[in-house]
Amino acid sequence: MTQAEGTDTEHDIATALKELGLRTVARFCARCERYAPYGLVARLVPAASGPGFEVVACLPCARLLATHPDAPDWLFEDLARLYTAPAWLPSALTPAAER
Repeated sequence: MTQAEGTDTEHDIATALKELGLRTVARFCARCERYAPYGLVARLVPAASGPGFEVVACLPCARLLATHPDAPDWLFEDLARLYTAPAWLPSALTPAAER
C-alpha cells in the first residue's frame, strides 16, 4: 500500500516537531475535549503532595490559551517556533487559514 501524494505520515509530523524542539503529548485537549495527537503542554498544575500534572491543549486551543495573561511563557514560545517554522513543516501542523 502506498501513501497518497501530498499526505504526511505520523513519522513525518513527529520528526518535524522534534526538529523544532517541541515536546508534544498525545492526550485529550483540556479545553475542547478532543483527542490531540500533537498536544502542547499549556500549564503545569502543582500538587500539595506528590507530583503535579500537565494540562494539555490541541494546537488551536493552545493558540487561544496563549493569549491569556497568566499563560506560561513557554507556550507562547512553542507556538512561535511552530508557526515560524520553515517550509518543510508538514501540512497537518500549519494553521488552518494557511491551507
